[in-house]
Amino acid sequence: MKESKKVGIIIPIIISIILLIGNVPASGDAREESFKRELQNLKSKDDYIRSQAAKNLGNYQDPRAIAPLTAALRDEDWVVRENAIEALGMIKDPRVVPSLIMALKDQDMYNRRNAIWRLGNIQDPRVIPALATALKDKEEIVRQSAAEDFGHSQDPRALEALIAEMKDGRSPARAAVAKALTYKKDPRIGRLLIAALKDGNPEVRWSVANALGERKDTTALDPLIGALKDPVPYVRGQAATDLGSIQDNRAVDPLIVTLKDPDPSVRERAIWALKQMKDQRALAPLIALLKDPEARVRGTAIMALGDYQDPRVVEPLITALKDEDLFNRAQAAGILGKWKDPRAAGPLFDLLKEKDSIVRDRVFQVLWDKIDSLPVDSLKTLLKYDDMSVRWIAVIALGKNKSRETFPALIVALNDQDSYVRKEAAATLGSFEDSRAVIPLSLALKDTSASVRLKAAWALGVIGNKRAVRPLKMAVKYDKDKDVKEAAQRAIEKISRK
Repeated sequence: MKESKKVGIIIPIIISIILLIGNVPASGDAREESFKRELQNLKSKDDYIRSQAAKNLGNYQDPRAIAPLTAALRDEDWVVRENAIEALGMIKDPRVVPSLIMALKDQDMYNRRNAIWRLGNIQDPRVIPALATALKDKEEIVRQSAAEDFGHSQDPRALEALIAEMKDGRSPARAAVAKALTYKKDPRIGRLLIAALKDGNPEVRWSVANALGERKDTTALDPLIGALKDPVPYVRGQAATDLGSIQDNRAVDPLIVTLKDPDPSVRERAIWALKQMKDQRALAPLIALLKDPEARVRGTAIMALGDYQDPRVVEPLITALKDEDLFNRAQAAGILGKWKDPRAAGPLFDLLKEKDSIVRDRVFQVLWDKIDSLPVDSLKTLLKYDDMSVRWIAVIALGKNKSRETFPALIVALNDQDSYVRKEAAATLGSFEDSRAVIPLSLALKDTSASVRLKAAWALGVIGNKRAVRPLKMAVKYDKDKDVKEAAQRAIEKISRK
């Protein structure tokens, strides 16, 4: 039985190794035989065998495969042609260029695109004219690939081809060409792109606006401001984004006007742009957007206001804690949690009563992060909250404060209805090492919760006052919990050493 299991495991491994070896050219005579076998397989009547043969021949990078692979570019099966294109691209020989140029006429658009990719990796003067022709391909995906390749090319003919195509008002490649021109350095490009902002095709206008924004061309400021009134929303949105990238304060007022755009996505982009500039003129309009009917617009406005860190923003963000969208409430809580403004403490703690865990968890985190900055009076008030987690955080915060005002509040917390709060209060009182806590902690040795009694024993040991020995001995003798007994005994021993 064991032998059969071993065989069942070994056979698939052997098959996998054989298949793996089949894709890797052998060496010497074996390699030559394998190469010839793949050439023969390229003539098979089986589509799959031909496609695999074409794919495998690329691994040999042997110029003798150029002619048969070129012939395979006429194969009726598109996968065979695809693999032949890829294989030709792997052969480092200038004789593959005419074959790959021929593949630019393949009936399958993805094969034409793959031919462009392969040609783009070859430094040959014949490539540029061929790719210039591909800029006029009927399929957008092919035109985009040709334009993208020209965008990366350092050949001056590639730049001239792009400029000529951009000037041709009938060219379907203008949108792709605008993207390709983005990072080209030539004084003609800025003027050419600005003129194209008035193109009749909205896709071209969008691509041009995006290119101008990426170039951060300040000469495009006024044209982009004009594009904020484009009839197509996504063009207006892109223009707003670009103005945010350029960060010229002359765009602030036009962007403020755009905050009232009928399209919510445009309003979002305008908010983002103003966020980059942090101009005080935008503060009041951004606050007004906290009442926008669209949740995502309000959320973006909340995020933008968070960057201002202006006292005037606190109250509006406190109001945003009641936003109907839970993610907006969580975001407002996150921002307020980073600021040390006492006005936000109460409203933030109120959010711990939220039904949704996303908001509660976010508030809990921000309050934990700012725990040291909460004023004592606020913390005393929080000890009266119905939510146990609020009272628990308040006790921890009081422990970090360690002022005379905090001590009475901790004594009160030692009688809290929740054992977690009482345990934290006991631990905190112990860290104070104040003998005034001996009697309250001694009483806590009779708490109904073993965890509270254990922590009270520990705290009495830390304080080290001899008045605690008697109640601790009682705990050692009568407490039913083994851990509490041991903690009380350790506390007695610690006091005796002082």
